[in-house]
Amino acid sequence: MGWNDARIDLVAPDWRISCKEETTRAGQKISILDEIRESHPPTKRIEPDLVFDWLEEKGFVLEKPTEKTFRQGEIEAFPIVKEGELASLNLTFQLSKNSPQQWLKWNGLIELLCKTWALAPYDYRGQVRADPKDGVKLLSRTQSWMEFSNNFHWPDPTGGPLGTDKMPSSDPVPMQT
Repeated sequence: MGWNDARIDLVAPDWRISCKEETTRAGQKISILDEIRESHPPTKRIEPDLVFDWLEEKGFVLEKPTEKTFRQGEIEAFPIVKEGELASLNLTFQLSKNSPQQWLKWNGLIELLCKTWALAPYDYRGQVRADPKDGVKLLSRTQSWMEFSNNFHWPDPTGGPLGTDKMPSSDPVPMQT
């Protein structure tokens, strides 16, 4: 993940994401993420090829075929496949000064993916599945987001304790169909 990226993981049914803190030899703290199956046998399998096709139908382009990385503008989608099924979908959003104009589009994409594929945003603080409507709120917790927010005086997308502002009102940008 780059200095100007914010990431959210959408976890599939029957899966959770383990987050383990480690320290490198240089003393830097890092998080090791791993998708772990919660139930055997699975209650709902998500076929990766169906998700790949869906992403392409929505205007995403297969950017790195060997890694199955898809891109649409400032959004990168990286499916995590384990045991032959989709375990999670990593969405990375490239931040810029004007990112607040994209928040409704980003949240719309997160909600659409969750509704279509029974995914849920993963909240690393609570180690739980979150409401799909909280996508931008979860993105706003990333270090890059906080730095951009401070430097460019973004409104608080949550309307929470950091301020009373909510997501800027604008027409959502539709996904390519």
